[in-house]
Amino acid sequence: MNKTVAILGGGPAGLTCALWLKQLGLTPVVLERLPQAGGIQRTSHYVNAYYLGLAGNTGQEVAEHFVRHATAADLTVRLAARIKSIAPAGNGFAVRMDETVIEAEALVVATGQRVRGPEAVPAIQADWDALRGQARFDPGETPRLADQVRGRVVAVVGGGDNAMSTAVMLGQSAAHVHLLSRSALHGFQINREAVRGLAAAGRLTWHHPVEIQSLQRAGERLRFGFAAPGEPCRSQLADYVCFRLGFVPNTEAVNLWLGAGRLPPLTLTPGGHIVTDQFQRTSAPRIYAAGDVTNVRDACVAAAVAQGAIAARSVEEDLQKDGVSTSPRSWD
Repeated sequence: MNKTVAILGGGPAGLTCALWLKQLGLTPVVLERLPQAGGIQRTSHYVNAYYLGLAGNTGQEVAEHFVRHATAADLTVRLAARIKSIAPAGNGFAVRMDETVIEAEALVVATGQRVRGPEAVPAIQADWDALRGQARFDPGETPRLADQVRGRVVAVVGGGDNAMSTAVMLGQSAAHVHLLSRSALHGFQINREAVRGLAAAGRLTWHHPVEIQSLQRAGERLRFGFAAPGEPCRSQLADYVCFRLGFVPNTEAVNLWLGAGRLPPLTLTPGGHIVTDQFQRTSAPRIYAAGDVTNVRDACVAAAVAQGAIAARSVEEDLQKDGVSTSPRSWD
């Protein structure tokens, strides 16, 4: 009997789930849409100070450790996988790609999340092509910007931890930082205290509650317009504008694949995350979800690893109940 488990996504959650499944006697197949596994950590130049055992490693380096472990464990990871549909097949699923169909007894969705980009800021849509380079969205690149902004003026848009950490890090070298948020700052107390310290030193101005109304080129600089509700628009010049608007879970494609195979969509939260129980089971039998694609409170590597392990354990338990053998065998 087929005991293959298809894992959609090759980040920390997906790779951990695959490692556990293999140890539990099943045959995991990781399907990663990008040319490299590792997930969103691939984009982070920050040192990941929160993950035990890999002190001093950036997000990119953490991802490399995970990929090397997956290779050493001889996990099957298909890169640049282009899924077309997921359809019922017997008691499991048929995952159809361009030229391949994988039949699996269970699915684990670990597609992660992506940075909220220019599409989230209507005010810049018309001029986006002209703003590239000086208008930035990816929080993972912040450490690399520190030298570029030295002695310059930076605007940071957002009120969460990514916005605050960007403002604080760039504020060490920038001439001045403008932090713009729609409401009160929310996140770790240590970040809020660091922002207040920069403001007290005259290196940061916090504008709130405001929203960006416009962003245009002004010679070699950018002019951003902002306003509080019901007030006239003000403007400032900056050399860089860093948008830190949060993340979006990668669930749209998953429900499209299921729909293409005539399977019902997974239940999502209002924010688009996959709803699971405490054991990572979704609203659909034999479909599980782990990592940033779920509504985890603290999206981080540690949480993704934990959920990947829990999902694997649930898969093994459920397949055993259904009478699926998990004795080791090879997969072609």
